[in-house]
Amino acid sequence: MLRIFPGPTTNSLGLSGRILEPSNMTHMQSLIASFVLALLVTACAGVPVTEVRNSLASAKPCCNSYDQLQFKPLQPGERTKIELSTSSPVFILSVGSAYVEALSLPPSVSFLAVQALHTGYLPKATYPDPIFIFLDAAKQPIAEEMDLPIQWNRHQVFPGLYEYFYGTRIAVPAAARYVVVAAHPNSSRVQVAIAELGNRWPVHPAPVGTVALIPQ
Repeated sequence: MLRIFPGPTTNSLGLSGRILEPSNMTHMQSLIASFVLALLVTACAGVPVTEVRNSLASAKPCCNSYDQLQFKPLQPGERTKIELSTSSPVFILSVGSAYVEALSLPPSVSFLAVQALHTGYLPKATYPDPIFIFLDAAKQPIAEEMDLPIQWNRHQVFPGLYEYFYGTRIAVPAAARYVVVAAHPNSSRVQVAIAELGNRWPVHPAPVGTVALIPQ
């Protein structure tokens, strides 16, 4: 459990100030403090892309076929975050071994709004370059989407706080009943982030990260 003590503090990043005690925080202040703390911690480390790729290359696949994956339901109209991490199942795709998550599609879905979120914080931000494998009712692959034309955008968490992502919208095949989501393990597509002052930062792809989906 993390304990935050009141009073003037200086953390490992050299930032000084007074941190509110939980009893004095509003719910919104608590959310902001937690979010900013997470960003600061991640900013120091970033994603060790080379190490993760090496680990992934030697990881044992979880399954031999798509029907052996565990599928979670994707709720209609809701923004759902898919966490692709080193604890996710490993599956061998056409581009090599990748971390995956398997989802069942809601009825009558025609499109998926895709948001590949920043993992980390500038200047060490990375993003997952998403891959989608659509499966039919028998959990056989019928379509694959990768190298998507994604664009820089942001999602408002609450006023004044945003999640930045690279987004697009893809069509769902009529026969699709399931989708497997992955981060491209070997992508070289470097994106660009534009800071508030106009500075441009390269954002490199990583084989882990967060992809948000909105069925439409």
